[in-house]
Amino acid sequence: MAGLLKGVRVLESAQLITGDFTGQLLADEGADVIKVESPFRGDYIRHMLGQVKPHEMGHSPIHISLNRNKRSVTVNLQREEGKEIFWRMLADTDVFLDGNTTGTLDRLGVGYAEQRKVKPDIIYADITGLGASGPYAKLATHGGSMNAVAGATPCELDEAGNAVRSVGLGIDAGGHRATGADIVGPLFLAYGVAASLWRRTQTGEGAYLDVGCSDALVASCWMGVVKQLNAEKIWADQQGVDQSGVGAKYTVYETKDGKFILIALIEKYFWEHFCEAIDRADLLEEGVGYIRKDAIVDWGPPALHPVLQGIFRSRTQAEWVALGVEHDCVIAPCSSTGDLLTDPHLLYREAVVTQHHPTAGDIYVTGNPIKVAGERYEIRHHAPALGEQTFAYLGSLGYEAADLERWKEAGII
Repeated sequence: MAGLLKGVRVLESAQLITGDFTGQLLADEGADVIKVESPFRGDYIRHMLGQVKPHEMGHSPIHISLNRNKRSVTVNLQREEGKEIFWRMLADTDVFLDGNTTGTLDRLGVGYAEQRKVKPDIIYADITGLGASGPYAKLATHGGSMNAVAGATPCELDEAGNAVRSVGLGIDAGGHRATGADIVGPLFLAYGVAASLWRRTQTGEGAYLDVGCSDALVASCWMGVVKQLNAEKIWADQQGVDQSGVGAKYTVYETKDGKFILIALIEKYFWEHFCEAIDRADLLEEGVGYIRKDAIVDWGPPALHPVLQGIFRSRTQAEWVALGVEHDCVIAPCSSTGDLLTDPHLLYREAVVTQHHPTAGDIYVTGNPIKVAGERYEIRHHAPALGEQTFAYLGSLGYEAADLERWKEAGII
């Protein structure tokens, strides 16, 4: 594996999902990500949401996944000696990833303003729950609070007036559940980092990137946001069907083997392909399966639903998927998480891969969806223990072993 970001050096100062996931996205594309941590606690995501067997604290499944392909170097930035080490580390760095609460690194004297003085072309990637500027910038957040600010958690009191409950899903991605803000924020920031690296090759300029995860959630749910905020200006659908897009020709059906498929046969040509494939030309005529001549799409009338359910119970899920492939029909298997390990297409695409961890053994983790022709994704390094590469990395910068031992005893590294 070469990786699209091979040769890019990233210093990551982050803990928990937002910064960690951004770093993982960059590391998975070949960037050399050095995770700079406090020598006392470090990223406590290692201790959250369970521990992988055998039970040894510090090996949570999310740490094993999010901090793969990184190296951990511990430096105490509250000490002047630690800051001196940090500035030497920054000298050959392309991107600095700040996943701390707003202002944390500024207070330590190593934030963007100071970094820019010593390295003007640094790309400083700052990711926070609500953004580094604005009225809420200093408000501490977790994932749920990022979602709440973005409008994804509308609430009301229950009938008794003494308990709050969620009202639907709030903003969403066109009828589908919105992905958490702490997941989509890193995707936007990684995109910004890649774009900034390209601009720097053209202009020599660095950049300060400020991504608020709540903003990113709103942006990723553009379909639902635009429809809801402009509801009074939107005409009814031409066919007079539910705006949610749920109809007999775009929904889920049970198959012969008790599994499920989703069909989306709303375009005339897909519906024609399907009817011809199952030898049901009668469904092309006016009646329950009829598509209006002037309709761009047809979601399917309610009366068609029981007809199709009877048809789809005549074959297995695999048989229907094969029919979709052969006859150009929009038919997809409805998978569960367990199916990620058995579905032939997802296996081929390596949606899930095996990561070997020296303590936890082989662990299933998500793969890299970016496929580069001629290259094959691989996990280069397991998620590091706190400070696992400190001595080796600082030694490569020219520090003597005696100095490293002395700093370790002094709590600097």
